[in-house]
Parts: sequence; C-alpha cells; structure tokens
Amino acid sequence: MKPIFLFLFLFLFGVFLISIVGAVSFSPSYLVFNLDQNQQECQTITLGSDSSTITVLDKWANESVKDWNVNLFNDSADEYKLSIDYPKRLSFNEKTVKVCLMGVKAGEYHGIVLLREEQKGNSVVQMGVWIKAVISNEKVASKSGSSNITGAVIGALEGSWKIFGVLILLIVIWMIVYIRNKRKNKWY
Repeated sequence: MKPIFLFLFLFLFGVFLISIVGAVSFSPSYLVFNLDQNQQECQTITLGSDSSTITVLDKWANESVKDWNVNLFNDSADEYKLSIDYPKRLSFNEKTVKVCLMGVKAGEYHGIVLLREEQKGNSVVQMGVWIKAVISNEKVASKSGSSNITGAVIGALEGSWKIFGVLILLIVIWMIVYIRNKRKNKWY
C-alpha cells in the first residue's frame, strides 16, 4: 500500500472516530456545590450534541446510598429540602445548562442531572452529570472556592483528552505500519 493511501485512510478513519466521540459530550462530568444554608450558587454544564431537543431532569439518592449508581437515584430534590433550578428543555442551538442549587438543611447530598436527547428510532441517549452538594451551617462554614474552580478545569479537560487520545492512537498505528513496511523494504 502506498504511503499516501495509508495516510489518507488513517486520516479519514480518525475524522470518523472524532465525530463519533464528539457527537455527544458534556463538561464537566460532575458539579460540586459547597454552600451555606439558604445560599444559592449556579454552575454551568457545556453540551456538545446534534439533537434538536434535550430534556433535563434531576434525581437524588438517600444519604445512606454509597454507590454512585444512577439506578439508585430515585428521589426528588424537595425530599432533601434542596431547591434546584435549570431549564427543563433545550433546543438545538442551546449549548449550556445553568444549574442553580440552594439547600435549607445542613448535610451532604448526592444527585445527578440527566440530559436526555430526543429519541431516534429505538435509541435514546442519556448522559448524566453527578452532583455533590455540601450544605454547611452558616455560623460554622468556611469558604473554599478553589475546589469549584479545580473541578471545572478538570471537567473541561476531560473532553479534550478523548480527542487527543484518538490522535495519539492514529499516530501510533501509522508508525507501526511505517516501521513494518520499512523493515520489509516495501515502503515506496
């Protein structure tokens, strides 16, 4: 196989893989809220989707649940005296979801924001962004905003690592084929 054809094949295969990986994405993969009682904070989820509509909903788990398994998250925010606000439906051109949370009762709460694309045939794609909410008593609370900033940066990097990984994989495959053909003196 001539190198130009091999390179063209690998390039087209890489574009195909990137389009699959990038077709449905979100960032960050989790939100951490460190709040005082009755304090509200908002954070943003960035979406990458070609769906014409996305439905947004949240679910929460009892504090005794230790596994981060979406099937165990069946409660509403009201049951834990949490107030959560976000758009319930997104259109094609909306690429961010602003999630605002406030808690009345001190404690640690675990939830998930589910982003569900419209059904295409028999297929439904549903993504989840984990939520950890720590509500502190106002008089004892200490502010620590650095964890929110760190979490947002790490979440933003997660999506770009996928594309970087695909590109590295393609380069490694190309190098293996190149070295193999060079050893056999078949590289034209």
